[in-house]
Amino acid sequence: MQQIKRECLAYELSKLKESSKEAVESLKGFTGFKEYMHIDRAVQNELEEIILAASEQESAQLILVCGSVGDGKSHIISYFKTKYPEIMSKFTLHNDATESLEPNKTSMDTLNDLLESFTDEKIDNSSQKLILAINLGTLNNFIDSDYGKRFTKLREFVNEKKILERGIIDNKFDANKNIQFVNFSDYSLYILKDGKVESEYIKSLIKKITDKSEINIFYKSYQNNCIKCINESRCPIKSNYELLSENKSQDAIVDLLVQCIIKNKIIISTRALLNFIYDLLINRSHIDINDPMFKDKIGRLKNEEYINSLTPNIIFDHEELSFIFQSLHTLDPLNVRNEKVDDFIIKFNNSIEINEFFDEYIDYPKGYIDRFSNINFEERTHQKLKKELLKLFIRSYYMCGKGDLFNLNDQVYNNFMKYVYYWNKGEKPKLQNLYNDVKNGILKWNGNAEKNSINIFIGKNQIKYKVSEEIELKPDLTNLPYNNENKLKKFLTTIEVKYKSDRLTGSCEIDIDFPLYELLIRVGNGYRPNRKDRNHFIKFMESMNKIEEAGSQNSKLVFTEKNRQDNKKFRLEYDEEFEIYKFMEI
Repeated sequence: MQQIKRECLAYELSKLKESSKEAVESLKGFTGFKEYMHIDRAVQNELEEIILAASEQESAQLILVCGSVGDGKSHIISYFKTKYPEIMSKFTLHNDATESLEPNKTSMDTLNDLLESFTDEKIDNSSQKLILAINLGTLNNFIDSDYGKRFTKLREFVNEKKILERGIIDNKFDANKNIQFVNFSDYSLYILKDGKVESEYIKSLIKKITDKSEINIFYKSYQNNCIKCINESRCPIKSNYELLSENKSQDAIVDLLVQCIIKNKIIISTRALLNFIYDLLINRSHIDINDPMFKDKIGRLKNEEYINSLTPNIIFDHEELSFIFQSLHTLDPLNVRNEKVDDFIIKFNNSIEINEFFDEYIDYPKGYIDRFSNINFEERTHQKLKKELLKLFIRSYYMCGKGDLFNLNDQVYNNFMKYVYYWNKGEKPKLQNLYNDVKNGILKWNGNAEKNSINIFIGKNQIKYKVSEEIELKPDLTNLPYNNENKLKKFLTTIEVKYKSDRLTGSCEIDIDFPLYELLIRVGNGYRPNRKDRNHFIKFMESMNKIEEAGSQNSKLVFTEKNRQDNKKFRLEYDEEFEIYKFMEI
């Protein structure tokens, strides 16, 4: 077994698994592997400045390192422990998620004991220095607990800095305060630059695994073992590692992961990300690296098994592996249908020169699918293989395609991310279409109505008529943030769109995330929302009710006949002069 371990890339890759001892984070310090895998982040720079400044203070300093589970709080504190051993020795370090002072105490009990020097009574006279890695939920529970009564200054600080609220706060060290904070939740795994998504962090993490460097244990193993392996020309692990090393593939994976975060609201920790990369390279369905004979079995993989063990198929076809893969499954390009895709599928199915398509349109590493180069696709026995290759082609075109064969991009998503960027920057001229799109979706929410009108429901379901009211909605841009940087590291991904009307008291605010934006675009294009949609977007429905109240129904309504060849229209309006209602055909 030891001999095998030294001779296969797969065993080095297993360090990426969540079950690996290397995946466990603590505040005790770095291993050599963790040191190599470390990547500088913007939040790290913010925390570093605060720690260095706090270490020089004589007064008590409590540094709250806030965030959610698995976002790297412990990792970065461990990194500073290795980088600044003398400075960090001035601080007590505590991780609320993993450490307890006594087994019989709850996390609240432990926090209460730990923070004793920071009670209202003691904080001004204390000199203790504490770095506390704490999840936002735990922080909220603590200040709301009975213990919180002793820590009103802590509660006031949390409220003042809006740590538990959705929003972005500029944060610097404050020498006049005993409490400092960094919120990891303010930082995403990606940034917005010039209206597009980038993730230096995810890409750097992938490059740590694929960089052609002698200090990279993965590449070293690839060089020493894969090139001279008996399975060199038929191992999907080797092929996948080479594909992952390509810049285009890395960019595609980054983009897909960010889409998962935006569209499906998943939170991806670094630990989960590394485990994902492991699963992306090694298909557990066909390869068991714990089997002493697994190399022999790799050499005997059938064509279909080999295809299904390639990264473009793994990434979309294995929702059972983790929540990340479950989310990626919803983005499978096989679900994209348009005229060009349909035309290509027909062309592919009618062709016997399958490899020519791959050569012309896919940027594979050398030898990636060479095993299929001599197969005669005229033979009926290869029809199943041909279908599998078609799936591989479409998925590969999404990840590493070239040329202008067909478009698999989600334009609605691309537009939304542009609007997120321009909204966070406060660039009004670039937001006009956003406010128009949202307004169009609102006005058509209850079906098509007259211009600047919305259908309303009065009394029983109307079979013969639809009833509409005029409504005036003007964009209210007073709440736009402002940021003059081209590269945004801190930003909100939910856009707060506001509209005003003469009939409204104040403005109507609508929180637009991607699922709601996508739905409103569909509604604007003719889709009728169902009960599930209405139940899913309850907060939006509350805004709709407020908007409907701002309509003309107290003074004027329009009735339009339905289901007739020549539908007539009628107007019911109130004459204030004579205090009577008028009903007339329009």
